[in-house]
Amino acid sequence: MSCTRRSSAATIPVNLAITIIASIVVPSIPVARRIGDAKDDALAKLDEQIQAEFQRTLQSPAGGSTADGLGTLQSLLQLRERIEYVNAWPFKTKSLMAAISVITVSAFPVVLQLLLERMTK
Repeated sequence: MSCTRRSSAATIPVNLAITIIASIVVPSIPVARRIGDAKDDALAKLDEQIQAEFQRTLQSPAGGSTADGLGTLQSLLQLRERIEYVNAWPFKTKSLMAAISVITVSAFPVVLQLLLERMTK
């Protein structure tokens, strides 16, 4: 009976960790999808603008308008790069992996103790 109490008590931190992670990740999924869709739409529109500006720059006669076109093209490319690095999730992947690692390492001694108890019986 004491082994059952210990095993159920040992699962509390694991269940709590799963609940905490699920309460953060699951509600974030629809938000991340919306942000991802908006990011994809913005990149598609920007790609069209970049293509149009590139064609305009290629077709313009040599002179001042080419330099202006290249400046505009460079600005559009920099903007595209900034949008590309926008993270759709409210947290970074490294932060999530760090949290999972901490929870896993914290639970390891409890799991090890349970295994050793079962092996000795």
